[in-house]
Order: sequence, then C-alpha cells, then structure tokens
Amino acid sequence: MNVLFVCKGNVGRSQIAQELCKKRWGNAHRITSAGTALSGPEEPLKNLLPHIQEVLDVMCEEGIDVSENIRRQLTEEIAIEADKIIVIMEKESILPEYLAQSKKIVRWEVADPKGQDLKTTLQIKDEIKSFLDTLNL
Repeated sequence: MNVLFVCKGNVGRSQIAQELCKKRWGNAHRITSAGTALSGPEEPLKNLLPHIQEVLDVMCEEGIDVSENIRRQLTEEIAIEADKIIVIMEKESILPEYLAQSKKIVRWEVADPKGQDLKTTLQIKDEIKSFLDTLNL
C-alpha cells in the first residue's frame, strides 16, 4: 500500500507520522509525506534549524533522525499515486480541491508543532502515535 501523510509545511506532523509509520510497519508499505504549502524550497529539514529543533529532538527520542528528510510540495500527481492519504491538519485548514474531493483521505486533527516548545511537540508526537494505532494498513 502507498500511504501519504500530508500537512501544511511537511516539516512537522507529516514527517513525524511518516517516520513513526515506517518504524512500525517497516518496508511492508510505501510511506511518504508532503506539504500543501511549503514556505520555501524542497530541502533537508536540517536546513530549517533552529525553527524545527523540537521536532528533531522528539524524533531522536524515538531513535529516528529526520534531519536529512527532504520536505516535499504536494502535487496532484503525488496524491493520485497514493492508496491512502492521511491529512494531519487543523479542521479549518484549506486543502487543494483535488485533495479535498478525494475519497482516499482520512483527516487527523492535530495541532502544528511549529513554534511550540519541546513539551507541546512531544504531546503532538504522542497524539500522532495514538492515531497510528487506529490506522488499518
């Protein structure tokens, strides 16, 4: 199964979900992530330091280094390739029309860790882990 995690910037929620999902299911599925509105170029997460230090820190606690992960802009083609799309955003977030109308999406309402402290980012990671418990792959 090709699973795609989507958030706004592809630096926090979707990256956390992608890597926790890979840790849980290994190579049994193709797991990727993308963002609906990147604030800059597609680049390694380490280039966004210190703004996402907390994301890197909570993932290090899981034994996962996401610093080399490349954030990616969501395109219609990426969405079409996915079998299941998990949108991890606030309810009021606006999605591209092709995504909003897709029958493949599941929405998880999770706060954005951007600008949050380590404790809040840890809570966000734990919330995503809880959602993963409900994911039927």
